[in-house]
Amino acid sequence: MSPERTKIGVDCHDGVYHVARVVHGQGRPSVQALVRYERSHLNGHHLLKDGDVVMAVPDDRVIVKKLHLETAGGIDLDTRARFEMAQSLLDDESDYSFDFVDTGLENWQLALAVRLQTVLDDIINPFSHVAGLSTVPTGLARAAGLGYGYLTFCHPHGGELICLVDEADGLASICFVLNQSIVGLSRLNTKQFDLSSRAGREKLAIELKTVINFQLATLFKDRITLPMAALLVSGKQLGDDVMTELGRYFTVPVAKPRFNSGFFAEPNKAAELPLENYLVALGLASDN
Repeated sequence: MSPERTKIGVDCHDGVYHVARVVHGQGRPSVQALVRYERSHLNGHHLLKDGDVVMAVPDDRVIVKKLHLETAGGIDLDTRARFEMAQSLLDDESDYSFDFVDTGLENWQLALAVRLQTVLDDIINPFSHVAGLSTVPTGLARAAGLGYGYLTFCHPHGGELICLVDEADGLASICFVLNQSIVGLSRLNTKQFDLSSRAGREKLAIELKTVINFQLATLFKDRITLPMAALLVSGKQLGDDVMTELGRYFTVPVAKPRFNSGFFAEPNKAAELPLENYLVALGLASDN
């Protein structure tokens, strides 16, 4: 059994930090705590100590590029992916922070880049300073955290290709999962929709279907021809009335992610929480 290590996922939405503390190395991840923090309560809290902190980066701050890579001359995929992504950027490579998502498909990765100073100035440093952290957190695109949260801590819905949507602060994170891997990331600005009205919910459904169909067409070009099996939605703004409207426009089941209670150290307490609010934080704290 590998040594124990702790990861702490932090997802800020609705003006509150949603934090997941997960211990790895016990055979399976163990969710030790799920906590909501007001900014004024962060300083020195014990649940933020002694672990690697990963923070959600809003998807509109992240550049996503799909890379088909052929390695030659002993160059590994990670090195090749970084080179290819850096070549596509307008500014110097040192200005960016990079992440790479393994799609599970041969020689195909998703490359993610975000301006390093943006992440530090707007997301990481303010949290690190107020929380009194001694180590610098890292950042990961919110849509990727959404996918990892589902893959690690939720029951599989059934079917091979699943689309996940989570809305927070006027931006919907969109993630496509094929079996056990993330194969697509996208986003949708939701501030333009008045979700309190039927007309606004209908507009959201139409726009979301347009975005999803575009991504499915892109996957089709990459020879992923499987039909989408389900649309799993989460987020405070995507309640029953929105799900009903989505059901009018999508022929697949529209449902909420179902969490696996076996990952929680205290499953009875976890059952009392709105777990979907922590799905991204859990994904950030997963071992991916």
